[in-house]
Amino acid sequence: MDALTIIVTVCTLAKSIKEWIEACSEKKAVTRQIAQTVDQVQHILSPLQEGDLAAQIEPQTLGIVKSIGSSLTKTQEHLFVWRVRPSRRILAMLSPSSVVKELKEDDSQLKQQLIMLIASISVIGFVEKLRKRHPIHPSSIVGQSIPVLPQSVVLGPISNKEVREFWSGYVGAELPYISGDEFCTRLGVWMGQVLDTTTRKGLMLRIDEFAIGGITPADLQSVVGTGSLRGFVNIYSKDSSLSPSTSSSLQKRDWWYTNPNKQKVALPLLVWIDDHPLANIGIVREAQNRGINVVQLKSTAIAKDWVKSHSDFLRYNDHPSKVRFISDNHRNEHTTRIFLNMSAGENILRYLRGRKYKFPVLIYCGRSINQTTYVQDHTLSGSTNSPHVTTQYVRSLAEGKSDDTKWMGFNTMGI
Repeated sequence: MDALTIIVTVCTLAKSIKEWIEACSEKKAVTRQIAQTVDQVQHILSPLQEGDLAAQIEPQTLGIVKSIGSSLTKTQEHLFVWRVRPSRRILAMLSPSSVVKELKEDDSQLKQQLIMLIASISVIGFVEKLRKRHPIHPSSIVGQSIPVLPQSVVLGPISNKEVREFWSGYVGAELPYISGDEFCTRLGVWMGQVLDTTTRKGLMLRIDEFAIGGITPADLQSVVGTGSLRGFVNIYSKDSSLSPSTSSSLQKRDWWYTNPNKQKVALPLLVWIDDHPLANIGIVREAQNRGINVVQLKSTAIAKDWVKSHSDFLRYNDHPSKVRFISDNHRNEHTTRIFLNMSAGENILRYLRGRKYKFPVLIYCGRSINQTTYVQDHTLSGSTNSPHVTTQYVRSLAEGKSDDTKWMGFNTMGI
């Protein structure tokens, strides 16, 4: 995607969020703050939509823009969850205060990235002159254009001690953005070890949820929070796995009740994400007749929130014979705007694998099947446009199988 397209996309997203908040009858202080922040994003980026200006943007600055776009997308999802909470039983387990907390964190991250963007744009016109007068900073990335920013701008808002220590010493306190590969390499040096492929992939799935290709220190802090960066990395090491936070209370249970609405989630469980659930009614009915508990979700935002709300149950039962997911590839999303999410299938798969869920995920779609090659990058994943393949996938769950593999891989046509 070229610079102009990226800038236009981010501006459009910022505008839609602001307009959506303004149209809401119920407003909280945090949503008003978000509206002000996204308005500033739009105000700063709008002049750069002229083609000749966009072409002059440094790669590092463009990286910050992409990172803001990723943060805006998460904010858009969280706003949607906050808005529909009162009428959605599936969201009952997540308290309103938790959603507001998420929105506050979103606004904080956006503000940090906005400060870096403003500073980065302000030095663009002077970078080449500075390069002629001064040698490249030793922590610069070879082959990239680097706007050098004051340390107070890049790391000033970062409160996590280990994140600050790593970024300052191994990336560069003046560098606002780094590619994913370079980040993992430097993180390994900081850790005193070489990060293997599994660890690197897991880290980037978690930190770079929307696959923009790099991160800012604000992105890193948003996933580490107040915890240990070293501990966070160890979670994604090859032999590490996540456990339920309340595993003792889940012993010998094959169901889970959410509060306060006492919604039962039973095993075997099939979670099906599709904006047109009636199109799958035949397979859904067969699944239910075979004793499968089917949860149907119509949007990516709701699906992510459902997973978050049922994380202990899912982690305790994370096995192909107990839990499986199906998702379409393209999906109409009704968040702060109605739009066709061309990466819906990949996004939910990255979300699940980035949080170390291992249960099977099948992308069941139609004409977009050729755009599902991403399933080859993940274990226990496949894509198909065949009702037969999908039905067999569901039957295997009903039969408690875990060794069925013919559905896996790209564009599977038959079993």
